[in-house]
Amino acid sequence: MPNLRSLKLRGLLVSLEHVAGLGHLDLDHCLWSLPFRSISHIVPMWLRLWELHLKHSLNCFPGPGQQLTGESAVQSRVLLMLRTLQVEDHNVENIAALIYSLELPFARTVDILYKVPCPAPADEAHYSLRSVFGGLAERNLLAVFKGLPTGMLFGIWFHLHPGTASVTVHNNEYAVRYEDEAHSATLRIATAFDRDWSRALPSALQDLIEFFPRVRISTLVVRGDPYHVSIALWEDIFVKWCRDLETLRLTGNGSWLAAWRALSGRHTLPIEADDQQAHERARALGRLRIKKVYIQHVSRPDDNFPAPPDERVLEEIRAVLSHLSKSGRRLQELRWEVQRSRHLDFDDARRRFMKALSPYVDRLSYEDSESWNDPARLPVIGHGTKVPPSRLDATMLHEELMELRRLLRA
Repeated sequence: MPNLRSLKLRGLLVSLEHVAGLGHLDLDHCLWSLPFRSISHIVPMWLRLWELHLKHSLNCFPGPGQQLTGESAVQSRVLLMLRTLQVEDHNVENIAALIYSLELPFARTVDILYKVPCPAPADEAHYSLRSVFGGLAERNLLAVFKGLPTGMLFGIWFHLHPGTASVTVHNNEYAVRYEDEAHSATLRIATAFDRDWSRALPSALQDLIEFFPRVRISTLVVRGDPYHVSIALWEDIFVKWCRDLETLRLTGNGSWLAAWRALSGRHTLPIEADDQQAHERARALGRLRIKKVYIQHVSRPDDNFPAPPDERVLEEIRAVLSHLSKSGRRLQELRWEVQRSRHLDFDDARRRFMKALSPYVDRLSYEDSESWNDPARLPVIGHGTKVPPSRLDATMLHEELMELRRLLRA
């Protein structure tokens, strides 16, 4: 079938020896008629293949304990000209074998999803992609791009272009992702099963460090429950990417207090005089130049507490922002979003927030995440404050103008 360009199959026994010129191949719960070593001999016929989707269709790869490793893996690797590879499977050994077996120097999207078979792990707090894939994470995941100079990913020098890294631990999704916007290149590694992931965010952040040890990151996006993440782990992240990190986007049920404390860089002290590593860590935190922080608070259905942040947390954030401002690292923008319908004291909380933090941030806003999500459309009043028109009542406007007058006189 020389004229066939796109092929999608589901639940079939696949024999593709005579299919040449394919551009798009999508297999869903299919079985291969040949093992991968045999299929690899016909892959040169697939040189035009630019998009490959494999969903529970990896039976042609070696089973548990038979993965291709070391020299045999290198000799068996197959070069494909793919731009997109999406893999979903419940057998981690098959996924590992696939990673060992391919070279994708021109790929722009690589998406790997491991569907955890039932029963799910009993303790999600100790679950991680590192534990699932073992040494695959650090040694072999990027071996997909084998043969490229160190530091290359998707055929580009990813260490020349800071990108966006994201960690998601929410509902039944556990994923780490890196995106180079300059070249529209994305690598995502994820796992999923039907249970609460709330305690797994620290493991996911550590996965980010392990899976992407050499990338440059300018924006970090984190979605999950922040309560179990330590100050030390946030410091590890800030130290590792202090060169380029400028923007934090945090979504979850909490005020991210540990992240704020780590931002100040003051929790590494006291330092012993001869502790060279601690001194280097403190210097790295001092070089960190976060410019923008966006926080979206996601309320649980049974939440009935006052709108965040509470007075204690607000005072700690104020102290951190004051310290950053005095040390020449003043925050350019802080946007805090709260679900107004879940908190009857929303307006009072907003007034406290604006009054406490406006002297230390260039652009400050406290918004209703349910009704106004486009900050570019918000008018600016007061001390650089963006406020939805629906909340521009006379009292608020008067308070903003009085605060602006006070700041101008100071």
